Amino acid sequence: MFGKHTVPFVLEFEGAVVSVQPENGHLIYRRQGESGVLEKNLLHHGKPIHILPVEPVNLPKNITPFLMIEFDRPIFLGSKIEETVYVSFPYEIGVFISARKPYEVIDIFSLATQKYTLYGEPKSGLVCRYWKSAVFSQEPELFPLREGIIHLTIKNTTADWVEIRKVVLNAFGMKIYYDKKRVVQSAHMKIVGPRSAETDLLVSPFSRAMNKSIELFSLRKQIISTTHVMMRDGI
Repeated sequence: MFGKHTVPFVLEFEGAVVSVQPENGHLIYRRQGESGVLEKNLLHHGKPIHILPVEPVNLPKNITPFLMIEFDRPIFLGSKIEETVYVSFPYEIGVFISARKPYEVIDIFSLATQKYTLYGEPKSGLVCRYWKSAVFSQEPELFPLREGIIHLTIKNTTADWVEIRKVVLNAFGMKIYYDKKRVVQSAHMKIVGPRSAETDLLVSPFSRAMNKSIELFSLRKQIISTTHVMMRDGI
């Protein structure tokens, strides 16, 4: 489903239908699903449509750039140890129009449940998109239109064992890649204290054959100084 589509087309997936069809001399973009029907007139005939996975922080509006993934079971990691695990993450689906860059956003929707939470104290904490994930030792097979896979490297720089229950990431820095079967990204988490960690996102597709998706924050000319997150309120 992801990639460039020549109009007209009809795509059906997971209870939703996305189409661009000619009607009364115009092209009509239409999305039908559980939330109802969205329709838009497209007056630039012949432009291809791009359907791509995007950052999971655009719906219902730009509330926060942060994503918190809670693990279904805590991870215990020994002193001075670095390990790699796989966790899932939600993503949204962007629909764009253009023959060449820059792309214009037609629609953004998601098949994953949307939930938000607070990381840290009420006065100083971070509002985050919330997601709960199992922890896998090998790349898992997931629901590819609802959730992607994060290759997460965790390094414990402390002198003690640590218990890790969650990771907070800056979704505006996500480098999302996709192919026909999966949506992926990579991240790093450095444990620097019994309750604190530093996280960052990496430019690292799982294979050279994967395609890089669009970064919505750059399309909207949002300036970010860093993709780094300092977790000071518990891990």
